Amino acid sequence: DRSIWLRGPLCLIVETARESGQERLSFEKFFVEVDQREKADSFYRYGIHLLPER
Repeated sequence: DRSIWLRGPLCLIVETARESGQERLSFEKFFVEVDQREKADSFYRYGIHLLPER
C-alpha cells in the first residue's frame, strides 16, 4: 500500500530535472501544511514526495 496519509507541517522536497529525467539539477525545500489525503495524493501523482520534517 503506497497511499500517503500525512499531517503537516512537512518538508516538501521538489526535485527539478531535465526532460530526459536522467540528471538531477537542483533541490528546493520549503514547508507546507498537508492535512488532507487528497492533497497529499495529488502531490505524489506529480512526482512531489512529502517527507516528515526532521
